[in-house]
Amino acid sequence: MRRSRGRWGYLLDTLMTLRDQTDHRDFRRVVELLATSTRVAVFGIGPSNAIARYFAVQLGRFGCQALSLGRTGLLFADDLHALRPGDAVVVLAYDRVYAEIELLLAETKRLKIPAVLITDSLKAKLQGRVALTLTVPRGKANLLGMHTATLALLEALLVGLAGQTSRQTVASLDRLNTLREALAGKALSLPTPSA
Repeated sequence: MRRSRGRWGYLLDTLMTLRDQTDHRDFRRVVELLATSTRVAVFGIGPSNAIARYFAVQLGRFGCQALSLGRTGLLFADDLHALRPGDAVVVLAYDRVYAEIELLLAETKRLKIPAVLITDSLKAKLQGRVALTLTVPRGKANLLGMHTATLALLEALLVGLAGQTSRQTVASLDRLNTLREALAGKALSLPTPSA
């Protein structure tokens, strides 16, 4: 790994490592899977739940049906109950395999739903239970787990998806901006993808 200096060094190193170590064939396969799925469910618990929700919102803005799965304990059964054939599941999982991950993967198998694992260290442990894995470096700043690479990877997937579904994406973003203008008034002056 490179060793950039200064407060931005860690972030730059992380992004360069992500770029250099991403399997580009698997990346393209994930984009294709997202583009052809009826709906995308994004799983993350703990701090990863905020990232899962963000990705689901962005997918929705691009015109994809999406939902976030992130409850724990008995409430997670409600999340699992929402899964349907035709879905794809993106699993954000780091460090260890929680009970929710075990049950999620059992349910994706039962429903024959493809799962994409985004992880730093669980590829070998979950191999054979997921359709594809994208490995991301997950660094730490002192004792704080950092998600720089995960966010960058998810946004790269969004860019790839927009390229695959450009008409749908532009139409959806145009409609979103129309709704925003209805709420805020024409003075909002939002840029549109078609402009």
